[in-house]
Amino acid sequence: MNEHPREPDANEPGTRDVDRRSHSAWGGFTRGLSLGALVGAAIAGSAIWERLRKRDEPTPDEPVDRDVDAG
Repeated sequence: MNEHPREPDANEPGTRDVDRRSHSAWGGFTRGLSLGALVGAAIAGSAIWERLRKRDEPTPDEPVDRDVDAG
């Protein structure tokens, strides 16, 4: 008598297909979630960078600061 449980045969219906489907569905979900997180981080980083860059640039209608004592 065999003490170990029998390994399912790859040709038995429903054994490998279920594993493959559940693995690929979970893999697709995590891949999509990861990709969405990366895209969201890139968009947020771009928006922050744009705001910081615009904050440091003077606007065209803003008067230029001139030192009164310099000249």
